[in-house]
Amino acid sequence: MRRDRTEYLKQWRKDHKEYHRDYMRLWTKKNPDNVIRHNKNSGVKRIAFKGKRLLLKEDPRIGICQLCGAVRGMDCKKTHMHHIKYHPDDPLKDTIEVCGKCHRRQHKIWSST
Repeated sequence: MRRDRTEYLKQWRKDHKEYHRDYMRLWTKKNPDNVIRHNKNSGVKRIAFKGKRLLLKEDPRIGICQLCGAVRGMDCKKTHMHHIKYHPDDPLKDTIEVCGKCHRRQHKIWSST
C-alpha cells in the first residue's frame, strides 16, 4: 500500500507541476510575513556561484525539482540551484533547480564525461 501511494504522489506532482508552482506563488503573495521569516531562517535567496555566495533580490527557487518533480518540504529537505553552464555576468543563466539526489546525480554525470 505504501509504495502505491508514493508512486501516486510522484505522478500527481509531475502532472500538476504548474498548478503547484502557481499555488506557491499565490500563497507567497498572500503571506509575505511568513515568506520573510522563512527566507531569514533558511537563506533561500543565497546561491553559490564560482565559490562565492551571492545574495539575490528575488528568490529564483520555486521549491520543485525540475528533473524529478520532488517538492521541497515533502519529498526533499531543500533544493539546490545547479549551473549547467557558468556565465560570469549572469549567475542565474543556465541554472536549474534540483533536489539533493538529482544534484548529486548531475555532478556524477558531468564528472564522468
